[in-house]
Amino acid sequence: MKGKLARILAVAALGALPVGATQATASPSYYSGYLILNLQIYMTTAVPSGDTVGCELSVSVTDNSVTNAITEYGYATASGSTGTVTCTVQVPYYWSVLTPTADTIYMSTTATIYNPNATQNPTKVRSTSQALPAISGIPQSGTHSEIYAAVRL
Repeated sequence: MKGKLARILAVAALGALPVGATQATASPSYYSGYLILNLQIYMTTAVPSGDTVGCELSVSVTDNSVTNAITEYGYATASGSTGTVTCTVQVPYYWSVLTPTADTIYMSTTATIYNPNATQNPTKVRSTSQALPAISGIPQSGTHSEIYAAVRL
């Protein structure tokens, strides 16, 4: 009996269940809403003729109770190319998570000057990225979470 108990304890320590054992599983909850980035871009780099200023919002969530990694991206074109321009990105989400109050939303933004008419990958003139403050816990469904940031490009 000692050997069987040791095997069960060793398997349990690895996070697996021994044959014949069962584990209660929680049902995931679904959360939906919008993450809205309002990005001010202070332009110090000349934008070549025909090029565009754009921005990206990158979002990642790891459900702490399981290995459920969620990644979202949103893109937008800025309003203008000189002085101070604004770029607003909306990322609608619909996430299934088990531990919404324990999860964290990590975000970053990128602003880029690029040629939108390039046939393959758009040629980038200049780009800047930065991390944004994390959101602790998944917001209640229907929430529009606004994030404000500024970069120099």
